Amino acid sequence: MSSPSLLLDHLHRAGLHDVVSVTPAEGGVAALAGIATRRQGPPVFVKAFQESLADGLFAAEAEGLRALRELGGDLTPGVVCVARDVLVLSVLEARPAREDS
Repeated sequence: MSSPSLLLDHLHRAGLHDVVSVTPAEGGVAALAGIATRRQGPPVFVKAFQESLADGLFAAEAEGLRALRELGGDLTPGVVCVARDVLVLSVLEARPAREDS
């Protein structure tokens, strides 16, 4: 199964049935990742592992991201959905380039 298909399957099993496609994201070390396009709502960032890992891994990551946001981490993605096999986050927009004076 290709990584977009695997991610789409995880998203649908997690209850995000409005996702219509996933474009792979590059740069991850261990997880498969992509940007999911939805029929309703903004795109989301999704990550999952090819093989199931320890229970609670994504829950712990989501908890850490929520804690960072509460501490003022404006550039921390919001947690959209967390399940045993998938973590779904808001998409962060790239900062505009700054010219150094």
